Amino acid sequence: MVNLFRRFIADTDRCTVCNAQPEDILHAVWGCEALENVWSQLSWARSSVAIPPGDFSNLFAHFLQDFLNAQDPNPISTQLPTSVQWRPPEPNQYKANFDGAVFQSTNSAALGVVIRDWQGAVIGALSVRIPLPQTVAEVEILACCKAVSFALELSLREVVFEGDVVGVINAIKSGTAEHFSFGHIIDDIYHSSSHLNRCDFCFVNCSCNKVADPLAKKAKEGNDFKVWLEDISTDLAPLVASDVA
Repeated sequence: MVNLFRRFIADTDRCTVCNAQPEDILHAVWGCEALENVWSQLSWARSSVAIPPGDFSNLFAHFLQDFLNAQDPNPISTQLPTSVQWRPPEPNQYKANFDGAVFQSTNSAALGVVIRDWQGAVIGALSVRIPLPQTVAEVEILACCKAVSFALELSLREVVFEGDVVGVINAIKSGTAEHFSFGHIIDDIYHSSSHLNRCDFCFVNCSCNKVADPLAKKAKEGNDFKVWLEDISTDLAPLVASDVA
């Protein structure tokens, strides 16, 4: 009614039901006294909005947050990490950083993994090219899966896996693989990581993942699969050194 009044189509902007307030969207779905009997049947609705919302988007935000909280009583944090530089793992543990790259020109993608010990020394690294998956998220999930299998091949038992796509890390940590189109890959990660004595999956800033990213992109140069053991590509050695400087 408010919009009709502003366009000179209606003679008044007042609600035709209660005739007490202007009839905007918020009033029509929430504020009108005629709706009190409707909303009072839903105790969660009134209790979730203790303070009258200022506009419709504010009301929607209240309900959306209430819905999300109801889905998971202990939601996974999506806050950005505070660290902006790679940190070594705890003594006698290892850290595997993974990343993916997409090459649209060749309809392919690539995975990069670097695993280092608690002193920052490279235990192993790899770069592999793969056919282009359907989504970018699937590229990152495959990179994580490759990182886990690589750690097992190196006979490591306590590993922290780090990636820079928060949605992928949250998907892995959610424990509900069936909710995702790439759930079968998450299941592979669960199965493989179960053979480790201890592992964790963490989201990090891109600056903490600056070795894995160029490793993935190296696959565009022609080698479909390249592995380094206790070493890394010469051009990436300065990046490794800067992480522990």
